Amino acid sequence: MPSIKINKLVSIESNPSNTILETMEQAGLLPEYNCRDGHCGACRCKLESGDVEYVGFAMAYTQPDEILPCICKAKSEISLKWCELRDERKTRINATSQYKKPKAIALAFYYLFLLSTFTI
Repeated sequence: MPSIKINKLVSIESNPSNTILETMEQAGLLPEYNCRDGHCGACRCKLESGDVEYVGFAMAYTQPDEILPCICKAKSEISLKWCELRDERKTRINATSQYKKPKAIALAFYYLFLLSTFTI
């Protein structure tokens, strides 16, 4: 199974039968989305490396280096940037560090939330 690296913060294993958005959710992440079928573009991310396969028709406008995780599956190891993620309180978090262990993901979200409150 290919791995998906998100915002240089989280690395998860791709499920070949799910879209990238569904894989993120199964890993416990809360990606930003609205429609789940490629119409709104809320889940838009920049594809830094790797290959994806579209399983639906993208109606939202994307740049050549952008993808819509709601209608894409990972074909190889991929790296995504600018993916909007939320914590449990639905506040946006930004990537500042790299964590690879699943147990560290919750801790990373906590630290990022704390950092965002002090940088305003």
